[in-house]
Amino acid sequence: MKSLTDSEREELRHVVLEILAVRHPAALPVHSVARHARTAMGIEIPESDVTAACELLRGFAFADFSMDELGATKYWRATSAGVLKYERRS
Repeated sequence: MKSLTDSEREELRHVVLEILAVRHPAALPVHSVARHARTAMGIEIPESDVTAACELLRGFAFADFSMDELGATKYWRATSAGVLKYERRS
């Protein structure tokens, strides 16, 4: 799998925010976010890049996660600030 370009990574961040904001308050695991992002962008996207996008959004307080009570899965969701950011961009 080829590496994403800088512009593809930027687009991925916007797509991930959209996926999380549209499904707010639902929380999704990275593999689900990645599947939706692949469909939206029409390219192969490694889950590691989706995780990095989610972590970046978390750094800006646009996303957050909760942990599976019995495992290590992170369930990502948009925060209120993330939903507003998405809505203002749309």
